[in-house]
Amino acid sequence: MLRRERFGTDTGRYMYRMMLTCRALYATCAGVGGTTVGGGSVQALARVPDLITHPIYGTATMLDPDLLEILVCPETKEPVALADDKLLERLNTAIGEGRVKTRGGESVEEPLESGLVREDGGVLYPVRDDIPIMLIDEAIPLDSI
Repeated sequence: MLRRERFGTDTGRYMYRMMLTCRALYATCAGVGGTTVGGGSVQALARVPDLITHPIYGTATMLDPDLLEILVCPETKEPVALADDKLLERLNTAIGEGRVKTRGGESVEEPLESGLVREDGGVLYPVRDDIPIMLIDEAIPLDSI
């Protein structure tokens, strides 16, 4: 397993996140019946994302609407939706106070611009640089926020 410490530069961190996201998207597509080569789900992931604004929450993000429709929680397979601005504000306040940890036990130090909330509201998957990080260990439990 790759560890973050091996990537010290901004480019390295970006490459690490891309690798994690690609691995998570592959697992998500396979989990919902997608195929790995030439299948419809993977083709949807390959399209250039459009800037979308959630009709209720108003959160702008560069997530492809088709991608948002097929993404599910890798743990429970429940659908995910964009986090609203109020939740992100509360979460960023808690991050500033040092009270937020991922499910993997790491402290969250960077404020979140966006996130995907599991349907039951139990966890948030961060979206960094317009890339959803759909890994169980990177999920942020919302029960203590």
